[in-house]
Formats: sequence, C-alpha cells, structure tokens
Amino acid sequence: MASESEKSGGAEDLPVIVCGGGVIGCALAYFLTEKKKRVVIVEQERIAAAASGRAGGFLALDWCDSDEVGPLARASFRLHAELSEQLAKEGHDTLYRRVDTLALSIRGDAPLPEGAAKKGSLPAWLNRGVRGVSKLGTQETTAQVQPRLFTEALFDVASKRGASLRKGSVTGLLFEDSSSSSAKGEETEVAGVLVDGEPLRASQVVLAMGPWTCKAAEWLKGAGSFPRVTGQRYHSILMRPKEPITGHACFCNDEGKGEDFEIYPRSNNDVYVCGSPDFGPLPDHAGLLDACVEEERVALIKALSDGVSDALRECEVEERSCCWLPFVPDNIPMMGKVPGVRNLFASTGHGCWGILNGPASGLAMAELLVDGESKSLNLHPFSPSRFATTIK
Repeated sequence: MASESEKSGGAEDLPVIVCGGGVIGCALAYFLTEKKKRVVIVEQERIAAAASGRAGGFLALDWCDSDEVGPLARASFRLHAELSEQLAKEGHDTLYRRVDTLALSIRGDAPLPEGAAKKGSLPAWLNRGVRGVSKLGTQETTAQVQPRLFTEALFDVASKRGASLRKGSVTGLLFEDSSSSSAKGEETEVAGVLVDGEPLRASQVVLAMGPWTCKAAEWLKGAGSFPRVTGQRYHSILMRPKEPITGHACFCNDEGKGEDFEIYPRSNNDVYVCGSPDFGPLPDHAGLLDACVEEERVALIKALSDGVSDALRECEVEERSCCWLPFVPDNIPMMGKVPGVRNLFASTGHGCWGILNGPASGLAMAELLVDGESKSLNLHPFSPSRFATTIK
C-alpha cells in the first residue's frame, strides 16, 4: 500500500488544514474527524459552492475498471451505500438510491409510435425521438446521490466532531525557514496557509480546491513539483415534471445535433440534465460561476431533453448552472504528498467522477495523513510524484 507521507512530529496541537469545501475536502474532513483529528476547512464561498453542488451525482461500480481508477471507484461505490445509511442516522437524506441506466440513441424528436416504449422496454416518459436503447447498468451496478446534500451532510457530521469552516480565500502557503532546510539538504516544509494574506498554521495542508488547485504551482515558487491542473466546463438545467417519472439514468446521443447529454431523474422529482462541455476560461473563484452560465448552452440542453420526452418538454427550467470539473495531465486523480515539500498534500483531478470517488478518496487520504499510509486503497497510481520528472 501507499507509504509516502512523513509524519509531522511536534505539531500535534495544530489542525490539518483542508483547502476547499467540495466533496473531496468534506469527505476527507469526515474521515479525519472519525480518526479524532482536528480539521479546518478553508473555503471562500460555502460548502459545495462549485461542482460538488452542481454535478449530477451519478455513481457507477465498474465503469472505471479499464484503468487505474477501477479500485478507487469500486471502493467508493460501496462506501456511498454505507454512508447513505450512516448519514441518515444523523438526520440527512442525500437522495441516494440505486438506479437502472440506459444508453439512448436519438434521431429527431418525433413522437414514438403507440406502444413502442413498452415493446422496447423504455420507460413510458421516454416517448419521443428514441431510435435505439441499450442497458448500461442495473440497480446492482449504478446509483445516484444529490451532490450538494451529500457534501453538506459530510461536513455537518465532521463539524459535530469538531471540524470548523474558515471563510476566506487561500492566497498562499506558509513555509518554515527554507534556508535552514536547504542547508541540511531537506525538503521545504509547509507550516500552514495564508488566508486573505493572514497566516493560519497547520500540522499538514491538503490542497483540494478542484480546478482552482492550479494556483498551488505559483504558491510553491519552485519549492516542489506540481502538475498543471485544468478545468472542463459543463452546463446543466434542473426541471420538475408535473408527474413523477421513473428513476432511469439516461446517457443520450443525439445523432442529428451531434450532441451527448445526460438525464438524471431524482427521487424528489427533480430532473437534472447536463451536457455541452467546453473549455471556457476558469473564473477566479466559485462565487462567479452563476455569471458564467451561457443561455445558448442552457437552451441547447433544454432542446435536447425536449426531444426525448413530452414530460420534459412541458417543464420549465427551474435552475440553470455551470461548473468546471478538475483534471490533471493524465486524467487520473492526483492524491498524495506533493514531492519536494513536507506536510503538503494534494487531492484533486477527479474529473467527472468526483462525486463517485469522493468517499474512498477521503478515507484513503485520511489514512495517509494520520497513519503514514493508506490501507484501504493503494495510492501509488495516484501519487503526485508521477509528475515530478515530466511537469515543470
């Protein structure tokens, strides 16, 4: 198992500082406080302000089996089921449920012939435009959760155990005397962060700011090796049909429009639809996300959903949103100690599977910080050190 952490002796009275209040940071806080560690989350806006409050929340057991993410996804899928029960005992309904998942091929938006849905095993609400259907997952292998509710629940439980939220913007890292470290041939040591320019000391610091983790490269100033972190934007809409529809997650390809989109009905009768990815410039902070919503992309997603269902066609758009999903150069999450710097860790780059992989990422990172290694997951494939000789 992974073993790349140096324990920070002599700083037991200081908290672990987690930079970022999304699902990755809140899951880490949840498991750190379970291990009796003091935790401070530093967040400029609010818990789940960015992608963790705006994502779809689709969960899959085995969709990542073809690469290094497979064991992480499987472990996290199981943890989601356990956490839904544990969080419910704390009074939190995260809208977790198992779902069937379909792949739909769309051509045009004409109504389907009478009885076609039943004959093709389609849910009755998918009554337009569908020309092909296949099953991608069953209730054994796919599920969903409401991301904002889930992330807020993790933080609420962590806060009851002593975790705290520090509102403010992380503007830099606080270093111990680098000259003495250099003279001894030792790594530079991080001693905390700067929050709006003010020092906040820590025993360990974890960078979990999603796409905004890109700021760390500047903060390090050559002290350690850090890869390029980027973001891909997705738009989404939320609708509420007049009548409840079945809980089928749908991955759709509109052949005529050349667009892929996803439909996630939720147990509270919300229907979340997302698509139209692009690489628009990342705003300075999550508080600017609403201003980044492009109405043309919202209209496109609404038109795509209208093309498969009268129930959705009759809906008004209740909420419109966009968010940036974080990626590192090889599209494999980056979790572990930042090379060249003591007491500094990163957990980011989870891409479109951030909600799925949040729990197992949080558990593994908590084990790394507290015990010096992760026993629940081999973190070696995710180590930031894999970029040390290739990313400058």
